[in-house]
Amino acid sequence: MIRVAFPTSAAAIPRSISTAVSENIPKNQEEDVRKVWRNADAVCFDVDSTVCQDEGIDELAAYLGVGEAVANVTRTAMNGNARFRYR
Repeated sequence: MIRVAFPTSAAAIPRSISTAVSENIPKNQEEDVRKVWRNADAVCFDVDSTVCQDEGIDELAAYLGVGEAVANVTRTAMNGNARFRYR
């Protein structure tokens, strides 16, 4: 089960996505960014341990019955022992 973590104060919640985008992107790039968002087929956010208290990959892996294998890969990567390469 994935549990949702709530911010401790209303100040932690942006007034709106539009406001958050506007405050962090220079005006000359804002329209380009808005086009990307409007035309995206999918959007993915990494909210593990931020918006939700659990690690989504661990939960999905457990649900699929491969939790221990995924935990081993995660442990290897977190210890700096994973090798990533592009073929």
